[in-house]
Amino acid sequence: MATCYGGASLSLGIENTYQSGLYFGLALVFGSFFALLIGKIFVPRMQSFMVHMSLAETMNEWYGAKARLVTALFGLLRGIASLALEFNVLSKLISVFFDASGIWPTLIAAIVVIAYSSFGGIRAIVATDVLQCITFGLFVPMLFLFLCYNITHPIQKLHALFTEEAKFNLVSILRPNLQFVSLLFLIGSFMLPALLPAQVQRIYMAKNVLQAKKAFSYATYIALPLTILMVAIGALLFAENPHLLPNEVLPYLKHQFGFPGFSALFCIAVLALVMSTTDSDLHAASVLAAHDVYHVLNLKKTKPLTLVRLASIFLGISSLALSFAADDLLLLTLFGYAIWKPAFTIPVWMALFGFRTRPAVLFLSMATGGYRT
Repeated sequence: MATCYGGASLSLGIENTYQSGLYFGLALVFGSFFALLIGKIFVPRMQSFMVHMSLAETMNEWYGAKARLVTALFGLLRGIASLALEFNVLSKLISVFFDASGIWPTLIAAIVVIAYSSFGGIRAIVATDVLQCITFGLFVPMLFLFLCYNITHPIQKLHALFTEEAKFNLVSILRPNLQFVSLLFLIGSFMLPALLPAQVQRIYMAKNVLQAKKAFSYATYIALPLTILMVAIGALLFAENPHLLPNEVLPYLKHQFGFPGFSALFCIAVLALVMSTTDSDLHAASVLAAHDVYHVLNLKKTKPLTLVRLASIFLGISSLALSFAADDLLLLTLFGYAIWKPAFTIPVWMALFGFRTRPAVLFLSMATGGYRT
């Protein structure tokens, strides 16, 4: 689940569904199937590589040490973008639900998360993944039911919204035009597996191919209904009050429908997502630094465990700085994909399906993808 949902998922899903309607909501729903595609299509082709610790090590077997180093470095950049997104959510959460302004509350919370992730080890990752699944899985349905209870005639309002409002009407959305083409591209961006470092590491951590296939398939089965509920929450809020700006949606939700303990429950759910995803990305990026960069650059004077912790701290600080510089959640999400997908996703897909090119062509593809990003 940590590879399917991050801290931005809840706020990003609700706010952008409110703003863009089903143009974003459909992309979000279809995006839930990416884990199923990984489990059914890609995992069986990765059986012989499950003895590896990272995708960079697999690239080393395919294309050599230089490809391993470049993959590791791009993986570190992708990790920084992902972590910046999580810290941005953390900052927004503190601002909205605790009325705390300035950088210090976010800075303190981020330091706690980084320290927990850097020194907690694999047990920290497992513990936060379990906490994430429980809290997020319970909170989203509870929030939807609470809104249905407090909004007058919610079913009738949703029916009117889906028939009368153009951005929520399927007939209008599916008309061939530029917006429909943009929707298809957004669905592709969310749905097609990027095979990110953390996702590949999850596959390699599995006991066998069957376990990995089940894990990613179950992630989709859990994620799909939760995503539909998030889209429905955004639609309900729009039906109730269609005159809000995107950054006013969560404050409106808090002040109009908040109940005793609502802020605490919302924060616990999002904080579980933030910590779980931060753990996953930091661990994957630290392995890239300590296992791949370490071996390629022959850094024998540095102990691997020390290098892992130093890498975690450096990544945390870098991503925190990026989160203060960029505050658009959707832009950060797409930037994170843009770092990785153009340079690595297609070459990795081709290699897994048996189409392995020469290293020079691979590096040209990486350079082109990195330049366009």
